[in-house]
Amino acid sequence: MDFTPEQENYYLSKVKGFEGEVQFDLLTEQLRSDCLILND
Repeated sequence: MDFTPEQENYYLSKVKGFEGEVQFDLLTEQLRSDCLILND
């Protein structure tokens, strides 16, 4: 599928954001304190 430059930038920013969320979730899984973590 061909994207316009604007669509490609939008898509890549969404992918980057999702990958960041996954990395954050992996880090917070290791916490062993009494706290609430709200994943979005």
